[in-house]
Amino acid sequence: MRTLQVQTPEKVTVSFRLAGLARRMLAFGIDLMLIIALDIVVMLAVGAASIFATLSTVMAILAFFVIHNGYFIITEYLGKGQSPGKKILKIRVKRCNGTQVGFYEIFLRNILRFVDKQPAIYIMGPGLYLVGMITVVLHPHSRRLGDIAAGTVVVHEADIRLDTKQLSFSQKDNPFAGNVALANRLRRTAGLDERNAIFELCIRNDELENSAKAPLFEQYARYCSKRFELEIPQGMSHERFVFCIASLLAVEEK
Repeated sequence: MRTLQVQTPEKVTVSFRLAGLARRMLAFGIDLMLIIALDIVVMLAVGAASIFATLSTVMAILAFFVIHNGYFIITEYLGKGQSPGKKILKIRVKRCNGTQVGFYEIFLRNILRFVDKQPAIYIMGPGLYLVGMITVVLHPHSRRLGDIAAGTVVVHEADIRLDTKQLSFSQKDNPFAGNVALANRLRRTAGLDERNAIFELCIRNDELENSAKAPLFEQYARYCSKRFELEIPQGMSHERFVFCIASLLAVEEK
């Protein structure tokens, strides 16, 4: 199993499990079925508008071009690195430094699909993706040519499970402990990436250099306070507040 290790500015090493060829192809297969469904909708629309034959043909060609070349750009951008197929298979596109991809990376990696999908019968066709498959298999980080150009990787969707025993303080010191309604609200509000980032910080707490720890926890505490609309109790340190939030997020929803 291939992994990518990234060291954050806070000197925390985070490992990502790279998505292999099989899972990526399954995700592509799901997306391809959705693309075909969109093609069918376009063809039905063209048939219904056959009275305007020339205009409908031009619109159909334009629609096919947008669907086949824009589907992944649009869905991955809106899904923050996940097309519907990737979301179902729980994989995601990230930058090589582990951060969330932006529009530039998504556009570049997908505009180069016309190279990765070769041999293809025509530019809008799905192609056999032999170039992309060979590159993914041979590259140590399972990257196709579009990924290499854009500086991206495809990883398994991380879902860190946090045992509250990993938290370095007693639950008796948590003023929010036992507040099930608050815990449920936080879990429904927090996205997967947000929850994992908080858990990762708490788990790696002892590995952080002192010079980085205080400002990092302050940043997270202020973010959590604003994001979850929860005031930091007077006299509570930023580090303790973040640990309290992590403890609530670790509680199974009831």
